[in-house]
Amino acid sequence: MKYKPMDESRYVWRVFLERGDYAKALTIARSRLQIDPEAHELVLKRQADKYLADGNYTAAAEILAQSTEAFEAVVLKFMSNDDARRLGLKTLLEKKLDSMQRPEDRIRRDVLVMWLLEVQLGELAETRREGKEQESAEHATRLQRFLMRKNVHDTVVVNKDAVYKLMASHADFDSQLLLAKQIGGLGSLLAAHALKYLEWAITTPYGAHDVALHNLLVVLYALFRPKRLHEYLIKCGLDKTAVPYDLDFAVRTCVQHKLEKSTVYLYCVSEMFSDAVDLALKAFEEEGITMAKECAHMMDPDEEDVIMGLEPKYPVEQRRRIWLKIAEFVISKDANAANSIGLLKESGDVISIQDILPFFPEFTRIEDFKEPLCECLREHSIKIKDLQQSMKDATLIAKEIREKTQKLRNRVTVIKAGDVCAGCERSLIGRPFFAHACRHFFHRECLEEAMMPFLTEDSKARLAELARKEKRLLSQLQAEERVSSANEALIAERQAQFAKVSSDINAILGADCPLCGWNTIELIDKPFFTDEEYERDRESWQTSLLFENFRSVM
Repeated sequence: MKYKPMDESRYVWRVFLERGDYAKALTIARSRLQIDPEAHELVLKRQADKYLADGNYTAAAEILAQSTEAFEAVVLKFMSNDDARRLGLKTLLEKKLDSMQRPEDRIRRDVLVMWLLEVQLGELAETRREGKEQESAEHATRLQRFLMRKNVHDTVVVNKDAVYKLMASHADFDSQLLLAKQIGGLGSLLAAHALKYLEWAITTPYGAHDVALHNLLVVLYALFRPKRLHEYLIKCGLDKTAVPYDLDFAVRTCVQHKLEKSTVYLYCVSEMFSDAVDLALKAFEEEGITMAKECAHMMDPDEEDVIMGLEPKYPVEQRRRIWLKIAEFVISKDANAANSIGLLKESGDVISIQDILPFFPEFTRIEDFKEPLCECLREHSIKIKDLQQSMKDATLIAKEIREKTQKLRNRVTVIKAGDVCAGCERSLIGRPFFAHACRHFFHRECLEEAMMPFLTEDSKARLAELARKEKRLLSQLQAEERVSSANEALIAERQAQFAKVSSDINAILGADCPLCGWNTIELIDKPFFTDEEYERDRESWQTSLLFENFRSVM
């Protein structure tokens, strides 16, 4: 019997592997790669494990880069802040990058380039922080060579914005400048740094109110960062008197660069809501209606004004015209009754169903309006009931006020013989006096003196004039009474004038109690002395003290 030997070397690689002769084992396993690929993987793994155990991470990375083991599992072996492991990671990533030449590997190539760039930028920043100038220069040179590689350059050109941001995060301006010269993006780089400087400058006390700085920032945003321009405008607010930039200049800039979204917002800041809605509906297809509604809602009255019962800033008629524009546009695009009725609710009932009916086609089916109209009628019915209840409540309140007014007309105050004036504390009897509902009583002269601090300069002048007129009329009446042939008509006229003057004086003096009335309550937070009175009082005290000191010396 004869035996023919076949494939005698199929286990020879294992013999060399057990001896630790990885080079020969790998050579044999590579020659049998098509027959026994598992042998090749096993030799690579054992050789890499040996290098890892010896701390030779660079050699291990070169071996593992040839392996088909999962990339994530391989990378985990090198994830550390240790310099040797980091060098091994760089070697592994570079080997993997060199092996990816197919067009379908573009995304993975981009990821590897960004990862390698992050690692090298981190090393460069670390050596700079530690003050190692020579190592820092070597790292910078390697980074520049890395950026000049063909496969790296292609990735950087496609993802230049991300690369610039990555370099900026490590404060590596030199690499940014080199890259900008290499790919022709120097203008964008300078603009980015100028923007960063201006963003800092407007936060300083001097730059915060510098209109020129803010205008320059608006221009650079419009040229290079349109999205950030819109964020900046929103941050500045809607109050056109408080925005830090020139509003007209910002509008012209946005119109010039065709930044419709920012232009719409600036129109709203300028209170040109009609133009803002027109531009939003014209320039934007899908989000135009939403933007137009946002513009309309900017005209809604503030909650505080509603609570305080103040007049809204924008009249209802102006808001109504804006909402009608939106409704007409919505109906022209889609004559859906339900969507159109929804606008009525969104407008806060500024527009009604009868306002939007003319916008629908003539042959619109009434069935489409059935449910929205019924809902609208139900809401109107509820509002009518609320109004009826409000009218009923108002009628009851008016009736109660009339009854109280009638009672007040018939109200009397009993003056006792022992009641005294609250000013001079003397008996009221024998002199003209005023009686307040709070039972504080004053002689006429005492009340004049007590009311003087509460009267304005005009009221004081008016009171003095009335007092002189009253005194003159009283003298004339007394003189005519002593004359038997006096004209009765003239006396009656002067008596009427005297009564009118007395009534005007009573209206000024008797309007409120000087001890417990509203005027006294409102003065609770005011100082007792004016600044001039305080200075005079202080000087008088100083004079008294000097006089006392002089007397003690004498």
